[in-house]
Amino acid sequence: MTDLPDGTYVEWRGRTYRGSDTGDQTTLLVFAETQEDPEFTPGRVRGWRRTVPAAEATLVELTTRCRWQGEVFWVVGRSDPPGRLQLSWTGRDESRAEQLGLTRVDKFGWETVVPEAEVDGLEQVRRTG
Repeated sequence: MTDLPDGTYVEWRGRTYRGSDTGDQTTLLVFAETQEDPEFTPGRVRGWRRTVPAAEATLVELTTRCRWQGEVFWVVGRSDPPGRLQLSWTGRDESRAEQLGLTRVDKFGWETVVPEAEVDGLEQVRRTG
C-alpha cells in the first residue's frame, strides 16, 4: 500500500496531486496546498487549483480491496477508533450475499462492517485512466 489514502490523484511534472477529471477528455484538475506557480488559482473552499493538459498528466485512482469469507470486497470505510472495516462486495449473486449476511444498499450493491482482523489480502489497487 502507498502512503496516500484512497482517492483520485493526478501525476504531473513529477509530482502527485489530489486531482480530478474535468470530463472534457483534454484536461485534468490538480489541487495544491500552496500556489506553486501563477497558473494556480484559489480553490473554492481552500488551497489552490490548476487545470493541466491531460496529455501531460496521468489520472490515478487508488482503492483498497480485500478478501472476507472467500469473497472480494472493496474497503469503503474505516471505523474510528480503528479496528473495523466497511466493505462493499464486488459480487452480484443475491443468494450468496444473503449467505454472507450482507446488507443491500442499492439494486446491485451489498455491504457489511467487519473486524479488520477477519479480512485477508488487504491491498491498495492503483488504476490509471
